[in-house]
Amino acid sequence: QRPFESKKAHILDLLAGGRFLLVIDNFETVKRKERFWEFLLEIPAPSKVLVTSRETFSEGCLTLQVTELGEEEALEVFSTECIALGDNPERLLRSKKDKSELVLRTGGVPLALKHIAILLHRGTTFSEALQRLSAKVGPIAEFCFRETFKSLGRSEKAVWVAFGIFQRAVTIGELVQVT
Repeated sequence: QRPFESKKAHILDLLAGGRFLLVIDNFETVKRKERFWEFLLEIPAPSKVLVTSRETFSEGCLTLQVTELGEEEALEVFSTECIALGDNPERLLRSKKDKSELVLRTGGVPLALKHIAILLHRGTTFSEALQRLSAKVGPIAEFCFRETFKSLGRSEKAVWVAFGIFQRAVTIGELVQVT
């Protein structure tokens, strides 16, 4: 409930007293990124900051692109989520074929793996859960759309919105006129 500057000073004081690793997860959800970024650059040595984000940053960063998980890691994420939900992953994925299909259809993306585990926990059949991954509506589609749209520049957003106006293929002239 305190103002940002008060919280910032308190955290910097705490970090000045030792060696810490400050982890900021899902940085793309942080409001006022510039202000927060400036704060992160003030973290006193020898402490370090690890920031995870679906956005790319370059200034003052060592960037590691994390690709999709391999089969073993993907199944581990799925199993961990199932156990956290109180389910037995072996009961939900009975065959090697199911496991391979899960990894193939989710692309090894942790968000998709967790989504499938939640759907199965709620009683959705395995085939229906996999079908929902490719749905044009739903939590995965909404997340992907929202994050993609947020990453666009002003002109790109205008073009995206303009495409939504037309119910047919458009000419560049029509697109320019609308945007």
